[in-house]
Amino acid sequence: SDRQVGFLIFCTIVGFGIMRLPKDAVEAACTGAWIPMVINTIISIIIGYMFVYLGLTFEGKTIEQYSEKIVGKLASKIIMFLFIIYYFSFIIIDIRLLAADIKFDFLINTPLWALALLFNFLIFYVIYKKLNVIAMLCELYGVIIIIGLTITIILIFSEGKLVNIRPFFNIEDISKYIKATPSLLTAFSGVEILAIIPLYKNSNNNRKNNKKVFNYVVKILVIIGFIYIFTVEATLSVVGENSLIILEDTVLSTIRRIEIPFLDFLQRIDGLVFSIYLLGVITTTIIMGYAAIYFACKLFKIPDNKYGIF
Repeated sequence: SDRQVGFLIFCTIVGFGIMRLPKDAVEAACTGAWIPMVINTIISIIIGYMFVYLGLTFEGKTIEQYSEKIVGKLASKIIMFLFIIYYFSFIIIDIRLLAADIKFDFLINTPLWALALLFNFLIFYVIYKKLNVIAMLCELYGVIIIIGLTITIILIFSEGKLVNIRPFFNIEDISKYIKATPSLLTAFSGVEILAIIPLYKNSNNNRKNNKKVFNYVVKILVIIGFIYIFTVEATLSVVGENSLIILEDTVLSTIRRIEIPFLDFLQRIDGLVFSIYLLGVITTTIIMGYAAIYFACKLFKIPDNKYGIF
């Protein structure tokens, strides 16, 4: 459904990077980090519109099919090969870093290879179930992640100080904001997943109804933009600019610093936040794993994605 397309995009984008995003954003643009975030949100909406337009123009086709008509067979194969490298690189990095996070924060005595192997089995088992199951999973997990991140942001902001996020804008730093925009655009990596989702026009070819999928894409990207901006501002309001840039896993580090009286019964609130983060990373890796296998099957003419997994 159109809604599931939106949640597929959300779960692809909001994954591993959100824990380190505040540090990267503040390092690049200081307290004006929200400005490149707004710019990147707009850029991602434009990219999303391009993929939706292509998907509806070439109805029911995906990028490896319509790219042949646009740029030719050779260029189409090169595009697929680059996508394979791109997605497999993300899978390897995400699984390795997630396993390291769990080991050093919670399961110190567990071998790193055992955690990585466990996540590999879990991720490829879900990929084996194909895109419809992945979409339904993202629809469920996406709602949980949005609610969980919203609560986390509110809790952090409740202990923050307004003075730490000032100045909101410094005219002398305009060049810094512009330079920061490309480096922070990677936080929105994932909108290109639309390339492998076949889109269909309304049966009556009603333009208003055909815009529904684009509306879902825009809404979900705006939600992601707000989540990113408020996550950066919330962590900045608690620890300040100078302290933030030396922290790793800034969201977790920040939640461990604050004391919330009415949540004293939760001895490890950071564990709940990490669980939400874990859902995000797993869904991101599942979708990117599916995309990598999808392109590999198309490029090497493997008839079924299930065989491509092996």
